[in-house]
Amino acid sequence: MLPHPALSKGEGFKKPHLNPLQRRGLKKKEPGFRTLSFGEGRVRRNGINPDNQMTKNSIDATTEEKIKEAARVVFTSKGYAATKVRDIAAEAGINVSLLNYYFRSKEKLFQLIMAETLQKLFEKIKPVINDGSATVTEMIEGIVDHYLELLLENPELPFFVVNELMSGSNKLPMMTDNGKMFLESQFAKKLTGIRSDGKIPFHPVNIMMNLLGLIVFPFLTRPLFLGTGILKEEEFRKIIEERKKLIPLWIVSIINL
Repeated sequence: MLPHPALSKGEGFKKPHLNPLQRRGLKKKEPGFRTLSFGEGRVRRNGINPDNQMTKNSIDATTEEKIKEAARVVFTSKGYAATKVRDIAAEAGINVSLLNYYFRSKEKLFQLIMAETLQKLFEKIKPVINDGSATVTEMIEGIVDHYLELLLENPELPFFVVNELMSGSNKLPMMTDNGKMFLESQFAKKLTGIRSDGKIPFHPVNIMMNLLGLIVFPFLTRPLFLGTGILKEEEFRKIIEERKKLIPLWIVSIINL
């Protein structure tokens, strides 16, 4: 066999001749980027396409809300102690890993839900009970209206709170903080003033207990009324609307204003 001409001269293999277009195709690719089809631009392999960032944020927000809604249902029915992360994941229709990606623990998820729901209420109640220019009757009307509106939107909330109170849970710091807020409010001071006017003595907390009982108890019995067919949902809501007017009248009558 005859040796290759180039080898016979000791020159080694020569690189093939390439035209400019061929050489351009062999240029070193910029690290960290992949080649896309025309119009797609460049995307880092280990990064996020800026064009898709808004979509990702939207998906994240939707998933978080889905998880929180599922957690509300499970916490309400089982209570904090009996609820497992997998129960919430099953209710949300996702796997446990995805739930842990969004919320690191059951405790943090619980506190977030309670904070969001109760904070809505307390933000509305606080200015009502601290309005020095309002009468006691006007304050009572405002408290009743805000409480009942929130419970119509979240009828499971009383069960949520009662389950935790009955289990001896200490996961309700906001309840304690806002209890103190009530005792220091203009509403409590005005109630104390009524007591000192020579009428039947009473502690302001007595009035708040009566208010909460009249407001919350119908929602605790709601499953019974709806489940047995005694009331339909629209009838129940109509009764609650009536109580917005009746409860202030009852409370005012009790304290003999």
